[in-house]
Amino acid sequence: MSALLFVRQCAYPIQPPDPISAIEFTMEQKGFGQSDLAKLIGKSRASDILNRKRSLSRSQAITLYNEWGVSAESLLSA
Repeated sequence: MSALLFVRQCAYPIQPPDPISAIEFTMEQKGFGQSDLAKLIGKSRASDILNRKRSLSRSQAITLYNEWGVSAESLLSA
């Protein structure tokens, strides 16, 4: 690793995306819709979570990690 790259990484660390952004990114990449998310965590929960009205529970985060491979670091960053 070059010294310049090391300094950049220390001065400007890249933070993981927030949980909702990580879910939305995964949904977009895999061609999933809100109905697919609802199948995993429940219809009203999916809507509330995507609209940022409700936070993601730990069990929901584990399900999304196991089923869709969403980054655990991102899901638990909130």
